[in-house]
Amino acid sequence: MKKSICVVLILMLGYGFTMPANSHVIDGIDFSVKCGTRFGDIDVDKQYDRFQSSHQCTTISKMNRFRIHYDTTGMNAVDRTDRDKNGIPDYIDSVCAVFDYVYEVQVVQMGFERPRTDYPGGDPNNPYYDVFVVDFAKDNEPIYGYTIPSYYDTVGNVRKAFSYIVIDNDYSPNDTYIKDGVVQKLYKTTGIDGLKVTAAHEFHHAIQFAMGNVIWNSDAIYEMVAVCLEMIIYPDIYDYVNYVNALLNHIDTLIFGNGYYANGYAFGIFFYMLNERYGKDIIKEYYEIKNQVGNVYKGLDSVLVLNNSSLHNEWMTFVEWLYHTGKNAIEGKYFPMASKFNTPVPKNTLRNYGLDVNFVAPYQLFYTRFINPSYDPFIMADTVELFYTNAGTQDVITGNSNRIQCSALSSRTETDDSKKLFEDFWFKIYSQSPNMDYYMVLKPGGPVSAISHCYPMPFNKNIHNYICFPIEDDIIVGEKIRLTIYNGTLIPVFSEMLETTIDNHQRVLKYNPKTIDSGVYIFTISRETTDLIGKIVIK
Repeated sequence: MKKSICVVLILMLGYGFTMPANSHVIDGIDFSVKCGTRFGDIDVDKQYDRFQSSHQCTTISKMNRFRIHYDTTGMNAVDRTDRDKNGIPDYIDSVCAVFDYVYEVQVVQMGFERPRTDYPGGDPNNPYYDVFVVDFAKDNEPIYGYTIPSYYDTVGNVRKAFSYIVIDNDYSPNDTYIKDGVVQKLYKTTGIDGLKVTAAHEFHHAIQFAMGNVIWNSDAIYEMVAVCLEMIIYPDIYDYVNYVNALLNHIDTLIFGNGYYANGYAFGIFFYMLNERYGKDIIKEYYEIKNQVGNVYKGLDSVLVLNNSSLHNEWMTFVEWLYHTGKNAIEGKYFPMASKFNTPVPKNTLRNYGLDVNFVAPYQLFYTRFINPSYDPFIMADTVELFYTNAGTQDVITGNSNRIQCSALSSRTETDDSKKLFEDFWFKIYSQSPNMDYYMVLKPGGPVSAISHCYPMPFNKNIHNYICFPIEDDIIVGEKIRLTIYNGTLIPVFSEMLETTIDNHQRVLKYNPKTIDSGVYIFTISRETTDLIGKIVIK
């Protein structure tokens, strides 16, 4: 069992394609509303011919790389606005320009193999890759786009395919779909930005089909890389943030080692990390090796071994990067956009002392926070942030989903094999499996931060209705925070969870101290790892 420990000192301051039924919905993010591409055994027979014959217009992109099929009337029609009077709708001009740019980055600059541009029986010299424009909303298809193979040829365990892409006709913010009888907004990212991330994503699927895909258990990995390409090409379009935040809010729910396609949307940042650490060639090298070994996870481990690392080592590095997001972000380290993400949310929080037990699937994460409270209201609690995982690389390669038991125990006194982390706080992590690994962050307690701008102050019971206690801007309105008020001998006279609300354009806790005698009081506002302290005067 390996370990990685970081000590942090706290300072005072369309068309005939059916989506799978088992889609994830997490934090209101429907993980089926993204990409319709699948790499399993899907029907490729007559769909290309249907698309070819059903569209009214075609145009060729400026760089002679793409043939765009679209309608100007009917259910799939694009907006016919043509400001430059070139006879082509402006939206189609944008489609051409965006796909040409995506090609330039992925094929010319990054060196990926260009997609196959025509199917057997067609023109072998055809240079154009086909993109079809439809209205997904009219068919209640909750997707941004998809890439469909029009013909496979298989060598051993690797299939290469001719393909085409289908995208939406406007990515309108008004597009909706119906799920479980409820009307939902279709796109989190709309307009030309929706087109851009879809083009980057789906064009990479076309490359994956051309370079060859390993048939078994591949969907999640291929989605990860396609999302990674979105991040590389359009880093300032934050569609991927929706999925990453869902992961950070529910770390144990989405499993890297599970081949289910929806997991790939959240874990695209893993391949983005590899690209940051090893450069743009790492993904291309990975594709070549995974075809040789015939397994997407074995190929990933193999390419990392060739780069003097391993899947296990990079996974634990990723856990460290994942922790340093949101409020934990460090400028100039880890993900460049880390501050755009949420702060990770623990699955469990244990105060004082206790035992945490989880049964962990291969390459699944569990995040538990242990709090060693201070009995001094002026001192913050000590905190242990613990991420543990089942880093069973061989299990994920073979598809073995057996879970291992991982346990952590905190206690006031020393136990067998425990380590003293803080005063009166001993800690032990253990498992019967050698595949358990963990990343730990220690946060020693320190003086609480003082605030002096409660209002109105002094509080007059005959005039005022309540005191407003300002709190941090990142707290969600409606979230409950504990307010404790102490008398002059530091005995609590009030302690309750109060709901966060808005007053004078800032987040506050509101409290009416009508039952408290006149005098000077100390108060604390306590979150799990952050305490604020101040003084109030009641008349």
